[in-house]
Amino acid sequence: MSHISASRFAALILVGLCCLNVQAHAEPQPVQASAIDVGLDGGRVSLKVKDAALERVLKAVEARTGTRFNIHDPLIGQAPVSLELRGLPLREAIHAILGGYSYFIAEPVGTGGLQVTVLAPKSAESTPAADDSIPTAAAMDPDSGWDFEPPPSL
Repeated sequence: MSHISASRFAALILVGLCCLNVQAHAEPQPVQASAIDVGLDGGRVSLKVKDAALERVLKAVEARTGTRFNIHDPLIGQAPVSLELRGLPLREAIHAILGGYSYFIAEPVGTGGLQVTVLAPKSAESTPAADDSIPTAAAMDPDSGWDFEPPPSL
């Protein structure tokens, strides 16, 4: 068994502490959340966002416009969004943000605001081909809301 002098022991302790200090500084720092800038001017929406979760983007738009958003599947809220909009009417801005999703907009009487429910991501499998003849009971017009049609006669 060898004897370690006091100066060598102190040097070993000092080197060990330096290694711990370096290791502590080498740990990754948490990634800052990306900024979401939402503007509203005369009913027109501007938005600038890069790689933010859809849920965060919708909450920011909700806070600025009063539009209520409901995401049907929590996994959808995790989807990253990168987008820049300038001066779009509210419904067009909603469509630009949610263009890759199935969603509907309601304007309940007496609330003075819109309610948007995001259902699911759009996919090629769930979208009928242009030549398919599928009767619809209602069609969404982005400017005026729902246009109802009578059901097809039998």
